[in-house]
Amino acid sequence: MVFLCGKCKLPVGDSLSWAGSEDKQNQVMLKRVSDNVFVGKESHFSGTRNETGCLIVHLTCRGCSSLLGVVYTSTPRKLDYKRSLFCLNVTSVESYLLGSSNQQVAAVDPQEEPVTLEFRHTVEQQLAEIKVLTVTMGQRLLEIEADLQSKSNDTGM
Repeated sequence: MVFLCGKCKLPVGDSLSWAGSEDKQNQVMLKRVSDNVFVGKESHFSGTRNETGCLIVHLTCRGCSSLLGVVYTSTPRKLDYKRSLFCLNVTSVESYLLGSSNQQVAAVDPQEEPVTLEFRHTVEQQLAEIKVLTVTMGQRLLEIEADLQSKSNDTGM
């Protein structure tokens, strides 16, 4: 199973690093996450009543900066099992079961669709056409500037 950012759909982890889940906290706990997850530098005290005495760092998505969850850096004894695990908020991630043909990650906005090979080929073709047009316009501009320069030199003499 692959876990995706709920907002931008970047992969943030997978079930190979599964460490458990916490139904009361609505969390999925992983031993590792992908490079698409930024681990905060500053520790904060957890604001929830059930986690009094916990120091946490925030986990955010590198793609869209959405808050994905926390890492517990210091916990009371009863929460030691969570320390140093990546605890993702279930409401901030989506999951996709590999090999499941009846599940799809739907792009909400057509502009957010994933890049396919066909789309990439079309974009590369358009970029090549733009490059040719830009070079042609640049050459034409140089010719016009040279013509204007020679006319100003003729009238100035």
